[in-house]
Amino acid sequence: MIEAEFLDYLIKHYKKLGYKINERPKSENIPFNLNGYVPDLICEKDEEHILVEIKKHINQITFDRVKEISEIVSLQKGWKFVLVSPNQGNYIISHNKINEEIETSINKIKKSFEIELYDACFMYLWNLYIQLLIDYGKKNELPIETLSDQTIINVLYTEGLLSISDLDETNNYKTIRNNATHSNNSIVNKQIVIDFYHFIREKSKNLNQDIYNKINKIEI
Repeated sequence: MIEAEFLDYLIKHYKKLGYKINERPKSENIPFNLNGYVPDLICEKDEEHILVEIKKHINQITFDRVKEISEIVSLQKGWKFVLVSPNQGNYIISHNKINEEIETSINKIKKSFEIELYDACFMYLWNLYIQLLIDYGKKNELPIETLSDQTIINVLYTEGLLSISDLDETNNYKTIRNNATHSNNSIVNKQIVIDFYHFIREKSKNLNQDIYNKINKIEI
C-alpha cells in the first residue's frame, strides 16, 4: 500500500471512530513546542488529541527523532503520538489498552492449550509476546504499538533493548509463526508451544513483573 493510499485509509479509520481530522496540520495547531515538527495528521475527539506520523522506513537517525517527539508529547495531558507504517499489508490499528490485550491473549492461550489446538495456542502466545515487547517499548518512550511485528523487533534491537540472543530466538519463533500461518504443514506441536511459553515467561520476568505474574498462572 503506497503512502497516499495509506493516508486515505487512516483518515477514514479515525473518522469512523468519531475523530475530527486535520489533514494539513501546521505547527501552530500544536500548543507546545516540537521544534518545527509537524505530523501527517492530527486527530481530535473531546479532550483527546492524536498526532499521527507515517513512516515508510525506520532507521536509527529518524527513530531518534521520533523518540524525542514521543517523549515531549507524552508529557502533555490528552495528547498522544502514534507512528504507523504502510509497509505491512492489510493494516489494522488497535486502540485497545495493552492490559486488555494481554488478558485476552492469556485467556485464549489457556483454552486452546486445554483442547490441544497447538497451532492456535502458538499464535496467541506470539500475540502475547508482541504485546510484551510493545509494553517494554512504551516504558522506554518508544511509540511502537502500531508498527508491524518485525519492525517492533528491529526497533527494540536497534535501541539496544533486545540482545543478539533475544533477536535470534525471537526470529526463530517468528519463522515458526509464519509457517503456522501460511503453510498447511505446520511444525507446531505441544513441545514447541511449551518451549515458547517458557521463553516468554522468562522474558516477562525481566521486562514486566505484573505481566510475568499473569503469565505464570497459565498451566502449560
